[in-house]
Amino acid sequence: MFKEFWRYRGVLVPLLVGLATINMADTAAEIWSVPVLTRRFHQSPADFGNWMGLIALVAGVGGAIAGGLLSDFGQRFAGRSGILIGAILGAGLSVPGAFYPLMPTVSAFAALLALFLVSGSCNGAAAVAAATVLIPNEIRGVVSGVFAAISGLVANGVAPLLVSVTADAMGLGADIALPLTLVGCATSVIGSVAFLMAMRATRRQSLAAEGA
Repeated sequence: MFKEFWRYRGVLVPLLVGLATINMADTAAEIWSVPVLTRRFHQSPADFGNWMGLIALVAGVGGAIAGGLLSDFGQRFAGRSGILIGAILGAGLSVPGAFYPLMPTVSAFAALLALFLVSGSCNGAAAVAAATVLIPNEIRGVVSGVFAAISGLVANGVAPLLVSVTADAMGLGADIALPLTLVGCATSVIGSVAFLMAMRATRRQSLAAEGA
C-alpha cells in the first residue's frame, strides 16, 4: 500500500492540496457570508434567508451535476488526465466569484456568491470523480478516508480562523469583507495550480505506461 502511495504521490499530493484549499474557500464563505451581510449591508436574516437558501440548493445540485458532466467530457476529450478539467475550471471560476464580499449591492453580492458556491460544488464533484478514476483500487478506500479527514480538518479548523486572523493583522476589526476576499482568492488560485499539477502528473504517468 505504501509503495502505491509513493508511486502515485505526484497525483495524490496535488489532489489533496486542491481539495483542501477549495473546501477552505467554501467553508469560509458559508461561515462569514452572513456576518458580511449584516455588518456591511445591514441586512437581517429575514432579508436574505430565502435567497441564500435557494443559492445553496442550486449550487449544491447544479454544481455537482456540472462537475460530473465536465469530468466525463474531459476524460473522453483528453484521456485520463482530462478528467481533471472540471476541477480546474471550477477552481478557476472561484477566483472572480471570491470578490462577492466587496460588491457594492446585495444583488451583486448574491450573484457572485452564487458563482462562487456553484464553482466550489462543481470543483468538489469533479475532484472526487478524478480521485475515483486515477487512484488504484488497492488504496482507493484509504486515500478517500485520508482526503476526507485532512480536507475536512483544514476547512473547518483553519478557514474560519484564517479570515479573522487576517482581519486582525490588517487592523480591520469586525470588517472582514477584504480578508474574506483575500482568503477566497488565495485558496482558489492554489487549488487551480494544484489541480493543474495533478493533471500534468497523470499525463506523465499515462505516457510512461504507454512507453512501457
